[in-house]
Amino acid sequence: MTWIKKYLLLGFSSSQIKDVRDDLNRDNLLIAKNIIYLLIVLLFGMLLFYQLLDNLAIRNIICSFGILSLVILLIIIDQTLKSNVITTIKTDLLILTLTWLCFSTSIYLGTFASPDALAVAPIWMFFFIILVFNQLPQSNLITILVAFFLFAYCSYLTKDTYNFQYDCLHGATSLLASLYMSWVKSKIKIENLISLHNVRSSHNAAIMSYYEQEKEVVELRQRVDYDELTGFYNKDTFRKKVRSIIQDHSHEQHVLICSDLNHFKQINDSFGHLFGDKTLKGTADMIRSIMGPQCLLGRFGGDEFVMFFSGVTALEDIEKKIELLSKESHKTYDNGKTKQHISLALGYSTYPHDGTTYAELFEIADERVYDNKNRYR
Repeated sequence: MTWIKKYLLLGFSSSQIKDVRDDLNRDNLLIAKNIIYLLIVLLFGMLLFYQLLDNLAIRNIICSFGILSLVILLIIIDQTLKSNVITTIKTDLLILTLTWLCFSTSIYLGTFASPDALAVAPIWMFFFIILVFNQLPQSNLITILVAFFLFAYCSYLTKDTYNFQYDCLHGATSLLASLYMSWVKSKIKIENLISLHNVRSSHNAAIMSYYEQEKEVVELRQRVDYDELTGFYNKDTFRKKVRSIIQDHSHEQHVLICSDLNHFKQINDSFGHLFGDKTLKGTADMIRSIMGPQCLLGRFGGDEFVMFFSGVTALEDIEKKIELLSKESHKTYDNGKTKQHISLALGYSTYPHDGTTYAELFEIADERVYDNKNRYR
């Protein structure tokens, strides 16, 4: 049984055949499509020839039916190729149908042209059609056996006993030869497809590995540059970016805003640290929403948030945002046992009016925050 399985699978494993089956089916359909183009031209030429030289109605009907069948088959193949799924069963049925049409053409030629010409059929069927496709041996075997019995039946109806035996011998010889040659051809084709598939798999694996490494680098950079809870820049990254902006745009006006949550310690003590983290996240979302995408945002740990606007042309617009943020930050939390009220204490400084370095701007803005906190208390 092992050697039979080895023969049917061309010496490859089932998984290897499965990997290349879609490519194999697509190649076979493209081959069938090209053969159909040739057959349509041949049948159309025969139809024209019979119309001009011998107006035999049955010949014209058969040629017309053959052209119509091939056109329908061509449409089916086109639709199959355009679909994302090309099943093996559908491919084999299409090839078998095409084989039957080719066989019918051969029988038609042999029957109506000359009884001796019927011997052309096995050569056309067994030695050409099967060899142009790249199928597994079991598919070739089914196709060949169906065609052989059809051929033998037609030969039996149209030939005497001697010629019928001759046709069967001729057909069986062609059958064995075509089976062997199709086996060799399919093995070479599938071997090349498997090699190509392995190269693609290695290439895809290398690409996936590259993207996974890039993803890890991005995630690492995210952890290094950003505060995990709020998504704001951390202290070091925020400071570097502000210094860079001040250095590159020293002739423009900038605004640095510092803030601190009033009574945040009491929130943690009364409601727990998980609720405290939720409060910080909600405050960060509110800051992001009010300040807008042009604002550089940072968290310095705990309940300290910083904001930076570059290239400010209208300071009153920033002051309105600060006033709105201060107003919206007032919230009261009640757990049934105690009530806690929080709000943001804010202070800002402007470049170059209040300072020309990041350190000077931060010091002044931070002092104004604590002035506001003292007034709040």
